[in-house]
Formats: sequence, C-alpha cells, structure tokens
Amino acid sequence: MRPLLLAPAPVAALLLAGSGAALAQTADIQIDAHVTQSCVLGSPSATELDLGDLTGPDGRLSAALASGAPSLTTTIDVAYCNTPSTLSLDASPLGLDVTPGYTTPAGFARLITYDATLTGWPTVLVDRPVVGDSAKTALAPAAHAASTLHLSISRLETLNAAGTGANASAVVEAGSYSGTIIIGITVQ
Repeated sequence: MRPLLLAPAPVAALLLAGSGAALAQTADIQIDAHVTQSCVLGSPSATELDLGDLTGPDGRLSAALASGAPSLTTTIDVAYCNTPSTLSLDASPLGLDVTPGYTTPAGFARLITYDATLTGWPTVLVDRPVVGDSAKTALAPAAHAASTLHLSISRLETLNAAGTGANASAVVEAGSYSGTIIIGITVQ
C-alpha cells in the first residue's frame, strides 16, 4: 500500500492549472445609453406685468413708457436645449379689453405696440407687435443653456385703428388694456 500524500489547497490548484486549465479568461461587456433631445423652459419670475396708467398729462402715452428704457421686465431662470433649437417670441399689441360699440374716433388709439426684447439666448429677439404679424424666431446651432432669459418691455407707441402702423400723436382711449407674449423653445 502506498502512502497517500495530500497537498495543501493552493498547491493543488497550481497542479490542476498546469494540467491544461486556463489561468485567466475575459468577457467584454458593452454599455449603451441614450439621451433624448429636449428643451426646457422654466416659469417666468412674473407672469403678469402691469404698466399702470399709460398716459401722460396730455392723454397720450407717457414719455417714460415711450422711451427706450425698459418699463417692465421678467426673467426665466431655467432655459436649455441639449441639441440645436429654435427660440420664438410672439407678442400681441395691447388692446382695449372691452371695445366700445363705436369706431375709434379720429385722433384716438385703442391699440398700442411696444418692443418685447428677449436676451440670454445666442441671438437677441425683438418683437414689435402689430395686428397680423407672426412670431420672431432665432436658431441656436448647437446645444445651449441660458443662465437667465430676460424679457423687457419698452418703447410703447399707439397704433392706427387697423393696428398695422404707428399713430404716434393719438390720445389713448380710456379703458383696460391687455396683450400677450408667448416665449417658446423647441428642438430643430
């Protein structure tokens, strides 16, 4: 009878490895991911801008509102697109909320235009609204994030009865006025 020799476990593993078993093996694993194209536009710091009384002592637009100095502003702190995008600005003229049953008298105005200026994107957008115009747009050729979009309202001016051209010397007809500004960003 032969004596049985037992080798310690690490030595036994080496003996087995020498008998043709591979010492190391690898497996390749690929990781895939996807990012959807998206644009995000946060909420404005103010969603209602009140110009107050529009007129000066002569019944026409006040000189302060007619100037190029911003009369009102609001900001949007979150705005980005992770791909090329289009920014749009679509403003409407200020108009009487309740239109009287008679036509606009000579020398008076019921419609008011202004400069709506949007900064913070690669291109500054300015819309000076008249009746029937379309949105102003600017292309961003690459992904862009704005630390802040800034909208300002300035240079108010009365419009003719059709709302298509200036009527700078007109007296503003009494009543409440309102308009809308729509800001949008979209993937190109």
